[in-house]
Amino acid sequence: MAEYMDVKFKNELGEVHINKSVFEWIARNIVEEMKGVDIVDGSFKKGVVCTLSKEGLLKIEIEVKLDYGMNAERTSRTIQENVINNIKNSTDVVADQVDISVIGFHFK
Repeated sequence: MAEYMDVKFKNELGEVHINKSVFEWIARNIVEEMKGVDIVDGSFKKGVVCTLSKEGLLKIEIEVKLDYGMNAERTSRTIQENVINNIKNSTDVVADQVDISVIGFHFK
């Protein structure tokens, strides 16, 4: 079953509903554009997961691996800010929570 977020735009033309996969796609693209950061997709789990609560809250969870030597806290904060800002700019929706899990490093 597809999950949609009801965006508070209603006019004479109708209503706007945004599928949760749109938010996942935006978040995935933001992370993939960052140098030294890779999304970790497992065989049973996606690296970017978006959930919409019954209260209409948007939560995004992202699992990443970083290049060795990168600052995990600073990079995670940058990912959070970029995801929140791009979702806001693209959809006028504010993500309520963006969780970043650094699950490893790439050693070169």
